[in-house]
Amino acid sequence: MTKKRILVCSENSLSASGYSRISKEILTRLHKEGRFELLELAAFMSANDPRIDTLPWSVIPCIPDKEDHKANAEYFSHPCNVNGRHIFNQVCLDFLPDTIIALKDFWYEPYLHTYPFRKHYNLIWYYPCDAEPLRPEWIDNIVDCEAVFTYTDWGRDLLKKQCGTRGNVVGSMPLGVDKTKFYPIFNKKKVKEYFNFSNDSLVVGF
Repeated sequence: MTKKRILVCSENSLSASGYSRISKEILTRLHKEGRFELLELAAFMSANDPRIDTLPWSVIPCIPDKEDHKANAEYFSHPCNVNGRHIFNQVCLDFLPDTIIALKDFWYEPYLHTYPFRKHYNLIWYYPCDAEPLRPEWIDNIVDCEAVFTYTDWGRDLLKKQCGTRGNVVGSMPLGVDKTKFYPIFNKKKVKEYFNFSNDSLVVGF
């Protein structure tokens, strides 16, 4: 059976930004499923980055080789090229994605909704809704997607309210974490001793 092809538009799953960590969690979990062909279109990753080969999925970096002057001239010709606008059509032709997952704000990748290959892929938007009202062009893009998720229930409810019945707002999907690195600390007394806090101190972490 042919695997479904998923293109994930990320900042760079190897960096420490919030969007990058989200994309790494999603890509890692999809990869573990073993049912998908994955490709990451990495905005803030250079073609010279030696870490690309450490990832178990394929990666297309948006920043060209520093010695490729023609590619760099094209890259710097439009602000959206940092997110792959300049190579998106070729990526679609080469990879033929069934689904594209966008993980960032509207202004990063507006071309996902308008470029010629739009009718050939399903578009899922993990939308970081954090304010209201939504601008009309954002609502248009929400409606254009096959599915939209938000980080919070508040965001989900706002999208449903402002888009009405037109948008497929599937629900909220709280930010994923690596449970091998983030977990409840049960021996709080020992932790306080380790950091030289007094036993009666109140420690709040986020």
